[in-house]
Amino acid sequence: MRFAIGPIAALLVVSACASSGGTAGGCTPMPGDSVYVAATPAYRDCAVDRKARLLTPNVPIDYRAPTQMRSATAQCHNADVEFVVDAMGKPEMHTARVLRATPPEFGEALLATVPQLRYSPAEKAGTAVRQIVRHHRGVAMVLVVARAGSPPPTMPPRPTC
Repeated sequence: MRFAIGPIAALLVVSACASSGGTAGGCTPMPGDSVYVAATPAYRDCAVDRKARLLTPNVPIDYRAPTQMRSATAQCHNADVEFVVDAMGKPEMHTARVLRATPPEFGEALLATVPQLRYSPAEKAGTAVRQIVRHHRGVAMVLVVARAGSPPPTMPPRPTC
């Protein structure tokens, strides 16, 4: 019986996204959206009237580049994580996953910050709803080498990421 409830809930999410005209091409569910289905539907941003909005943009990331990457003079590190924000504005950690990360360690570091994020919840028809959110962060790292006792060297140009 429990097995049959999953497909029904998944169909609710698919129909909720498909019926929205939130974007010019409609709101197409993404492959894998059914993993976000719980007791209530989770919507993509194109299927809500008001999107969830990040209230805590400056959560620090505890990240140190892997040793083999510290020899490059400039590097760009980027990651995208995806998760559901509940109707209270809190991320549901059991839904959080890394979508893309360069390098993978940066994605794991970004994923570790998700519990600290807070959002204003999404709304649909005047009611707070769960929304699938994609969170992106990127950093540019520059290696500057100076001899002990020397004045700081001129900073190299920042990399364009």
